[in-house]
Amino acid sequence: MPDFFIDYPSATAAGRPNPGLASHIAVFRAQPLGGMVCAVPALRALRHLAPRATITLISAPWAEEFASRFRCYIDDFLAFPGHPDLDGRTRRDKFDDFVNKMSIPFDWLIQLHGDGYMTNAILARLKATHRAGFVSHSHAAGPYFLAYPGGHESERLNALISHLGGRATPELEWPLTTKDRKDLMHKPWRAALGSEPYIVVDIGGSDDDQGRFGLSDLIERLTAHLAVVLVNAENESWRTDGRTIQAPHLSLGALGALIADAQLVIAPEWGAGHIARALSVPSLTLVTDAEPARWCQDEISSHSCIDARTGLNTDRAWAFVRKTLLARESSHVY
Repeated sequence: MPDFFIDYPSATAAGRPNPGLASHIAVFRAQPLGGMVCAVPALRALRHLAPRATITLISAPWAEEFASRFRCYIDDFLAFPGHPDLDGRTRRDKFDDFVNKMSIPFDWLIQLHGDGYMTNAILARLKATHRAGFVSHSHAAGPYFLAYPGGHESERLNALISHLGGRATPELEWPLTTKDRKDLMHKPWRAALGSEPYIVVDIGGSDDDQGRFGLSDLIERLTAHLAVVLVNAENESWRTDGRTIQAPHLSLGALGALIADAQLVIAPEWGAGHIARALSVPSLTLVTDAEPARWCQDEISSHSCIDARTGLNTDRAWAFVRKTLLARESSHVY
C-alpha cells in the first residue's frame, strides 16, 4: 500500500509531542553498507536530540555489527526479516512473526529508508505511539513527516532530523580500534603485503554488473602499478595473480582498517567508499544504479564520482587514480 493511504498526524494537531523527550525511539533503515554509513550523521543528531532515549536500530541482519560499532548512538538492534513489497523475496509470514514478537510499542518510530512510498505502510504494522519519516508526496507532509528531499543521501536524512528539532552536521564517522587492526593483520595476505602500497576495490554486484561497469579493465590497469585488494568479491576468477588479492569475509572493523591504510578506494555508490570518506582516504565512487546527486557530495580533489550507469569510462577513472596517487607521493609506482 503506498504511503499516501496512511493517516498522518495533522499539521494543526495541538500539543505536538517532542521526540527529544522520548524514552524509546526506533529507527528503521535497512540499506547496504554505504547507505548505513551515510545515516551516521542523522543517528548522531538524533542522539543529541534525545540523549536519554534508548535508540533501537531496525535493519537487515548484517547491520547488527554496524550497530555495535556505533554504540554511542545506537543502544539496541532488531533484525528486520524483510518484506515481499520491498525485496520481492521474503515470505510475508516471516514479517508477520517479526511484528507479533514486538509486544511493547515504541514511543517514536522514525523511518529513514527512502521516500516511504511502500515503507511507511509496512511500518504501520509496528506498534508506536508517534511516527515520523519521509513521504513521497508533499501533500502528505506534516509536523513529523517530510516530503522526500533531493541532495546527497546524508543531507536528506539530516533534513528529517532537523525537521524533528535536531541539529545535524554532515561529517561521516567510522571509528577504528586496536582490535580492528589486529583482526586485519591476522589475515595472511595482509601480512604478506607488508608496507607495499595498495588500492581497495569494492566489487559488489554480480558478474554481469562487473562486466557492465568495466571493472575488469580498470583492475587490470591498476595491477600493472600496485597491489589491488578486492573486497566483496565472490568469484574466484578475480584471483588473477599476486598483484590481485581477494579479501573475503572481512569484519566491518577489519574492512575499516584495510581502508585506513589504502592509497585509494574505488567502490559503487552503496559500497565501502563512504568509509573511505569518513577516514579521509581518497575515493572514487562509481554511480551505477541511482542518481549521482544522491551519492556524490561536494566534489573535492581527493573524492570524485563517475556516472557508470551505462558503463565505466576506464580512461577517466584511471586519470583520477593517477592524479590521486601522484598527490600522495606515490609517483614511484609508475
